[in-house]
Amino acid sequence: MAVILVADANIWIDFHHADRLKDIFVLPFEICTTDFVADELKNPDISKLKSLGLRVESLSAEKVQTLFDLANKYRKPSLPDLSCLLLAKDKNCSLLTGDNNLRTASKEEGVKVHGTLWLLDKLVEHKVLKKKSASQALKKMIEHGARLPTDECSTRLKEWQ
Repeated sequence: MAVILVADANIWIDFHHADRLKDIFVLPFEICTTDFVADELKNPDISKLKSLGLRVESLSAEKVQTLFDLANKYRKPSLPDLSCLLLAKDKNCSLLTGDNNLRTASKEEGVKVHGTLWLLDKLVEHKVLKKKSASQALKKMIEHGARLPTDECSTRLKEWQ
């Protein structure tokens, strides 16, 4: 049975900036997102992500009501962000995001959270990327303004050189 991960928009943006989108889909994970994220995502194009293997899921009318309840409870994350939290919670799987407000809400809701650095670690661990390529990808993400923990980035860059 495949490990399912629900990905927020910032994961796609970070990996798009590093030209490493296709690598994510080599990992032994089933990755999905919501139609809310699909509708907001402009670059990378959602059709490209779908062609690589991303599954886009719609929320039922009942789940949309639950989404609005979450939005009343957590003011900071956007509706698309919270839709990913809701999907991850419903599927009892991990959420991929770098958004701090969404991370906080996810932890309060009992949803396990990973981010861009974890995904890069998995790419190295599964030998999809060599350490040097992971380092180059991380540098590109940082150059494009990815909001990643500086100390963790430094540790990885030293290790991956």
